Amino acid sequence: MEAADFIVVGGGVYGASLAYELVNRGSSVTLLEAGELASRASGGPGKRGVRANGRNSRELSLAREALARWPALADELGSDTGFEQLGGLMLVDAMPEHGEIGLARAEAHQRLQRGHGIACEMVDHGELAELEPGIAESQIAALFNPDEGIADQRRTARAYASAARKRGASIRTFTPVRQVGTQPRPYVLLEDGSTLPAGRAIVLAANFGTNALLARSALPRLPQWTMVPQVLMVQAKDDYQPRRLCGHLQKTLAVKPLPDGITMISGGMRGKWDDESAEGQPVDAKIKESLDVAASVFPPLDDGVLLSADASSPETYTPDGLPYLDFHDEDRRLFVATGWHGHGFAIAPAVARHAAQWLTTGRTPDLLTPFRIHANPAGPGKGCHR
Repeated sequence: MEAADFIVVGGGVYGASLAYELVNRGSSVTLLEAGELASRASGGPGKRGVRANGRNSRELSLAREALARWPALADELGSDTGFEQLGGLMLVDAMPEHGEIGLARAEAHQRLQRGHGIACEMVDHGELAELEPGIAESQIAALFNPDEGIADQRRTARAYASAARKRGASIRTFTPVRQVGTQPRPYVLLEDGSTLPAGRAIVLAANFGTNALLARSALPRLPQWTMVPQVLMVQAKDDYQPRRLCGHLQKTLAVKPLPDGITMISGGMRGKWDDESAEGQPVDAKIKESLDVAASVFPPLDDGVLLSADASSPETYTPDGLPYLDFHDEDRRLFVATGWHGHGFAIAPAVARHAAQWLTTGRTPDLLTPFRIHANPAGPGKGCHR
């Protein structure tokens, strides 16, 4: 059979967006997903934050590009992404009992973000109370970015896949991959025993499934591990909810307003992941802690009703907090995109465009250089990981 230029393994937001961007650059693409599209890390309830506030400096230029692209992305793809430009706040707590210097930290973030061309302003408590009625007195300030918002992760991944299909990509769901290989040419071995060749490269965008697939393929695994974020849905009295995407400089907290007066609470609390069953479960103690933290910042949430707790969407984490985007082999036939830490969704529109440029031209984009796997200039397989 005629080989597609690229075979993309993984049907989440990165697999789908890479398939779309590669097709747009004139490449033929086959995308393979073991289950339904957006069924793992790009799944789960609620929406995801589209933010620049609080990011690692090496992600900020990508965040600026992505924020500029999100408002028109649904029109470009021809399908709804659920994007809402609510504006985003990174809250600052006084926390005098800990000797915190929150304002100085926030001002440093502001200088950093503005240096990367990202609009953000410091607001004091009075201005913050106007932006977020119901905020606690202890929240003395915030960084406000009017361009931030929220989007639906599943809709976005499926919108990318649909647009890629319309442009000629083959999208194959419920097609698990057993192994990948690069010799004598790039190929994938499917669970049904059939083999698909790739004309140029395999793109491994399976996130938490990456290391398992590399191990089955007798290839070196990456330094990453699986954890599962915990997400709560709360209904406050009188349908109170925060108005904007809110994160916190010092506390483990993120909140998002959803339809029907529901507030989504997340931000870093973890569920319990079981490697054998490959499933996650909420942790009662972390549910209580998350609710307490949310109520300390937004007192009207204190008497809210917990509607659900979810820990079903596994994420991958790396030692330095940055994702991996790089060729895994010396022959540049296996490209990996993984280790997103739960915050890769927002920058996907920018990352995918640059990664597709890399894959089709062979030239590493400057903005993706910090995410390469191998720090040793001798090349892949010849040095330590980043």
